[in-house]
Amino acid sequence: MTNKTKQQRFAAVNKLIKIIATCGRCIFSENADKPNNVENPFIASMEIDGCGKVWFTDSYTRKCIYILYGYSWRYFTHGGIKRLVEFFRNHITRGAQIKSDCFDLGEIGTHGNTVRIY
Repeated sequence: MTNKTKQQRFAAVNKLIKIIATCGRCIFSENADKPNNVENPFIASMEIDGCGKVWFTDSYTRKCIYILYGYSWRYFTHGGIKRLVEFFRNHITRGAQIKSDCFDLGEIGTHGNTVRIY
């Protein structure tokens, strides 16, 4: 396993967020659960400030949310995927791996890419 830098992990997480935002229910996208999709939707992202702190930019409120603390995040509208955002934060800051048992990969290859996040 390679030891990636914080910037590399940051870039990889944002790439994954973009992929998730363009598939299925468009989680992390302005188009999440909307009947009519916006042509160029705003997509959530992780940010690193000048001090090295990790923030999450919410796709609905478009606000930067400081996500260090485990309790309520003001302006966070993604509800059930807070745990996933915490996994992303821990991966960026500490290099912690996201456990595969958090995902049900369904029948990839047979019926397209099906991923469920627990």
